[in-house]
Amino acid sequence: MGKQKGIESIQMEYLPVQPKHTNKNDNRVIGFQGDYRTDAGGFHRLNTLFASISKIHDEKILFDWKQLGYMDANLSALLLCLIQKLTKNNNLSFLLDEQSLVGGHNVFSRNGFADLVHNTGCLPLDERESTITVKKIFTSDADAFVNYIDEKFLGHRALANIQSEVKNRIADSYNEVFGNVEIHAETDHVFVCGQYFPTFRELKFTLVDSGCGFLSKISTHTAGSSNITSIRSAIEWAIQGGSTKTQAAGGSGLRRILSYCIEKKGSIHISSDGGYWIYDPLRSNKPLFHSVTNFGAGTTINLIFRFT
Repeated sequence: MGKQKGIESIQMEYLPVQPKHTNKNDNRVIGFQGDYRTDAGGFHRLNTLFASISKIHDEKILFDWKQLGYMDANLSALLLCLIQKLTKNNNLSFLLDEQSLVGGHNVFSRNGFADLVHNTGCLPLDERESTITVKKIFTSDADAFVNYIDEKFLGHRALANIQSEVKNRIADSYNEVFGNVEIHAETDHVFVCGQYFPTFRELKFTLVDSGCGFLSKISTHTAGSSNITSIRSAIEWAIQGGSTKTQAAGGSGLRRILSYCIEKKGSIHISSDGGYWIYDPLRSNKPLFHSVTNFGAGTTINLIFRFT
């Protein structure tokens, strides 16, 4: 397929990721360094780090965040996805150095990430109301996802002033995306998490699955017609409303989310199969595309709400 109209590809430089591997109390210590934000660079660096960890087998991994500069808390969804992949495939277990959870890093206690890593079963407590709890939801439990979107996401104080009909449109869009995951991605769960930044008037929300990604299903479905063979084209096809469903209508969820972003000057980021697609009207009037490391997640969807 030829170059897609309306897509602009840009080159990016990524800082090399060199995890610090030492032994401490029979644990393999992995030191996080630098910043991890909700953008192509942060996604690339986080996946590159976990790709390096994938060379380790049958050990206990201790995350040391003392040298971590900054990480968006909504990326907890991606972190849990990558942790689960390595727990299952490499027989690894993970711990988080509690001394790292100081200052701004305590957000990872308040959103429930630390408790999930340590399997404490404790409910997260966020008195600042700046997080949307990280959660793993099985694709067979649609009610759990609907409740999470309605109560944790759309019920967050950051969205208090959004009209109910707009909230319903967002809920319908996400519920359709969730319904498509089991069919398209061939996985039985998703991870979700969000963070509100009152100073910047932004809410970042992330949904991740560990499935097969966009390209294989879309490429097979469009063979003989659109003949989509690149992840850039596959993401664009999906965001425009394309669907691989044959028995029912589908494909409008991502398109409606994009429509909302266009209306409200928000931003949507989609990563799958080594591609990172961004529509952000504050940066460009055209979608941007990056090539990134995509180690463990099938598809990641980041939505950034902006409130004026």
